[in-house]
Amino acid sequence: MVPRLRILIVEDQASDAELMAFELRQANLTFTARRVDNDLDFIRELEQSPPDLILSDHHLPHFNGPAALALAQERCPDVPFIFVSGAMGEEVAIDNLKRGATDYVLKDRLSRLAPAVKRALREAVEIRERLQAEEALRQSEQNYRLLVSSIPAVVYKGYLDWSVDFFDHKIEELTGYKREEFDSRRLKWLDLMVREDLPAAQKAIRRARRGDGAYYREFRIRTRDDRILWIQDRGQMIFNAEGGVEFFSGVFFDATEGQRSKMALQESERRLRYLSSELLTAQEHERKRLSMELHDELGQSLTVMKLRTRAIEKGLRPDEQSDLKQECLELLAYLDQVIDNVRRLSRDLSPSILEDLGLLAALKYLVDGIGKYFLVEQSFEVQDLNGLFSLESQIIIYRIFQECLHNITKHAGPCRVSVALRQEDGAVTFNIEDDGVGFDVTQISGRDASRRGLGLVALYERGRMLGGSCQVWSRQGAGTKIVCRIPIPHKKDEQPVAPGVAG
Repeated sequence: MVPRLRILIVEDQASDAELMAFELRQANLTFTARRVDNDLDFIRELEQSPPDLILSDHHLPHFNGPAALALAQERCPDVPFIFVSGAMGEEVAIDNLKRGATDYVLKDRLSRLAPAVKRALREAVEIRERLQAEEALRQSEQNYRLLVSSIPAVVYKGYLDWSVDFFDHKIEELTGYKREEFDSRRLKWLDLMVREDLPAAQKAIRRARRGDGAYYREFRIRTRDDRILWIQDRGQMIFNAEGGVEFFSGVFFDATEGQRSKMALQESERRLRYLSSELLTAQEHERKRLSMELHDELGQSLTVMKLRTRAIEKGLRPDEQSDLKQECLELLAYLDQVIDNVRRLSRDLSPSILEDLGLLAALKYLVDGIGKYFLVEQSFEVQDLNGLFSLESQIIIYRIFQECLHNITKHAGPCRVSVALRQEDGAVTFNIEDDGVGFDVTQISGRDASRRGLGLVALYERGRMLGGSCQVWSRQGAGTKIVCRIPIPHKKDEQPVAPGVAG
């Protein structure tokens, strides 16, 4: 059953209140309405039965709309407040909107009331959801900081010029230098390193750039009180869209007293993986926020533009203004295309279909998208995989498919694409094949990272994050085959993983 809206009407004329109610009923809104015409009754209603919406006249004999707006902003600032008045100058209307009013409708144009109410209620829901999302992100950031402080290692963010940012004060205990000295970029990690160890450390970085970006190195540093410490450093390069190194994300340990035990090292790796997951979760939240902005704000603005254009078109006389009517019709067709593109971009940014319909439906949506926008024959052979993976793992699998199919449609120019998903030997194997132009895998993999792009790197990294692997076979003129093997986790052992790497 649809819940009834509680509407509070500030109006001294009962007949005007009835007209408002009539317009809302005509728009199929379900509600209960109470009318007040003075400040005492208004305050009592706010306190005893808080409304979902307030409609207020601007001038009343014993009360006025601005005073009602001020009281509403003080007691229930989240409730939409719409002025419904007989006469309101533009300056007065703008001033009331600045003070917190949601909208205004003139009494001689009550046909605008229902659309204004629906829009105000929708915006109120969007604001509440946005505030909830911001609170969730704030909580996630707080958890991340707690995680960093609990790791028995120094967590850092580094750059190719050897400058570093440290995430906590454990660096001071280790080296004697304060974290702020590094943040100012006056002190670089190179300034602490024993020069004899520099060539080996540089070689490890070059090797990581040629590979998947993961690095491991050991070197010595000199502390502020002139002690020599052995450092064990592990991390991951993060590449930008051009294939260059954006930054390093890693941890290092004081290995002076000997190598850590195998168990402690495995635990640190698990913690590092979880830390990377937290960092990348923030990225997925940002994708979702952008998706909501596109869908809710830009999409709605385009829809309003379309409706107003349609109203203009209908108001033109076909016998005298046929050229303008034709231009309006062409503009409406173009707006439909833009709205469709915005919706598609919103879906690509945040795969809400995973939560709504499951992994199989989401992958089928990606495959169907090829046939929708390109003349390509496709096949989709699949077994039931729903329930095998956590939502976080499903997002990574979705991103793997998204990257593969994006590269096929962008570069391969195929006539046929086939996708097969099979469950065997405790793992799920994904096969994606096309008969397109193909490429030399060895040549692409051997390129310098700045010219290689993120496609293959992101593919391999996402497979690794799921504890599996991705392999690519291709030859120029003979198509491409991509096989990803992802182990099915045991529920009790499943660890949280990062929901995507920008690809």
